[in-house]
Amino acid sequence: MRFSILVGVLFCLGGELLLPLMGQIVSSQPIRTDQSQQQATIDRALVDLQSGNPEIRKGAVMLLGKYEATEAKNGVLGALSDMDGAVRFVAVVSALERRSFDSVTEVEAVMHALDDTEVDIRRSVSTSIGRLAGTRSQILNRQSILVNRGLVGQSLMLPLPIQLKIVNAFLDTDVVVRRNMISRYNYLGINIPQEIFVRLLQDEDLEVRSLVLPLAARHLEFPLFVEKAAVVADDESPILRLSLIRELHPRSALKPIQLLEKLTQDSDPEVATAAELQLFNNAPHLQLYKALVERFNRGDLNASQSERLVQLVERLTETEERDRFLLQFLESPDEAVRVAAVRHFFQLGLVESHPDKSVAVLEDPSSNVRSQAVSYYRRYRDKVPSPDWRVWLESEFKDVRLALVRLATGLPREEAGELLFDLLLDDEIDVRAEALTMYSLLRLDGFEKMLEMTLGDESVVIQKRAVQNILQLMGEPGRALLEDYVKDEGAATPLFVYINSQLKAPK
Repeated sequence: MRFSILVGVLFCLGGELLLPLMGQIVSSQPIRTDQSQQQATIDRALVDLQSGNPEIRKGAVMLLGKYEATEAKNGVLGALSDMDGAVRFVAVVSALERRSFDSVTEVEAVMHALDDTEVDIRRSVSTSIGRLAGTRSQILNRQSILVNRGLVGQSLMLPLPIQLKIVNAFLDTDVVVRRNMISRYNYLGINIPQEIFVRLLQDEDLEVRSLVLPLAARHLEFPLFVEKAAVVADDESPILRLSLIRELHPRSALKPIQLLEKLTQDSDPEVATAAELQLFNNAPHLQLYKALVERFNRGDLNASQSERLVQLVERLTETEERDRFLLQFLESPDEAVRVAAVRHFFQLGLVESHPDKSVAVLEDPSSNVRSQAVSYYRRYRDKVPSPDWRVWLESEFKDVRLALVRLATGLPREEAGELLFDLLLDDEIDVRAEALTMYSLLRLDGFEKMLEMTLGDESVVIQKRAVQNILQLMGEPGRALLEDYVKDEGAATPLFVYINSQLKAPK
């Protein structure tokens, strides 16, 4: 009783209650809340930042990095300029691990560390440089929404000192930093001088050269790129030489003929062949194409080169020779070659002059080849002669017969009815089901009677499809038909439960 009275008095007087544990000395300090404990920790860490011992300062930064309070963040950012490299590194890591940045100043403070004397710091910042640049833009865009909506989406230039540090980082003495900068170039929102690309094309590191090559091709004027990239033709890496060839596709009045001709003499057969293909792409010539086809026939071209050869056939102006090559490719044992060939066969309008080949395509063992023909007829049916639909109907491939079901929508009603009726007798249940639905959707003669008869089909799949079509297309008469069917057949029919569930479903 006395204890409770004492507690009440203390609370009324605004005092702080100190309850000791058994055998524990009572502290004279009040019990701290979580917030006050956090603030005390931050204050202590900020004091430790002034220590002459770098290990203590490093520990203080690590501790401050765990808190989102403004004082803690400022302490970490301030440590970015610490005289000790290990402390600065911990500060960079702590800043980059934060879930978010509150201001552009915070972001830019980290970006400034891109030229730090410590390589680990430069590596960390360059790894995140794209994210930092993007975060900075997002913050500025959010601010501009509050000030002036018209500023949203504008290019928000980085301060000149940071731009200079970014440019210099592309030529950093550390290869990891250079790789990081090149791989994140497209996220930075700045244009580096062309000389940087030129120098990096001759970098000692293969990965750097490989990363910068497509950037140089995109950002240098093409004549300058061809001139400066000539050094890559002598690079020790065949992979890089192949990459160079890919970048030499036609894009201006200037044709890199001389450089490509040099590459056709490459000691690596794959490189030499790739150069010949690109040379033909820049300057189509029948004799060169014939030579490439001869090498294709001997099996000297790899899979991607063979496919590329087929794609380039449309560059030939000699149409008779072009068509002859294309028909030859249709007979290739290589599926990818036939797929590319059949695509060009239809695009170049050879269906009318070679109807037998269009039939052969539908009989190709590859579904990828057949699908090219199906897709073309579906898209451009009005532009091609009407095929012999009996060929489609009698195809051994289910995908062709299913395609015929969908193509029936554009046929005269009588012809569509005959084809769909035949497809209703197909061996494949899903073909029959689709034919039944299409026959009903087109409301061809007698479709109601057809649906009613199909309720007795041997396949439950077909029976259920008939029920669905009856309810969707026949309205109230259809519901009455199903109700009578259930009454007549009773629970003995496999459809009893299904029909009742469909009849009870919301209309």
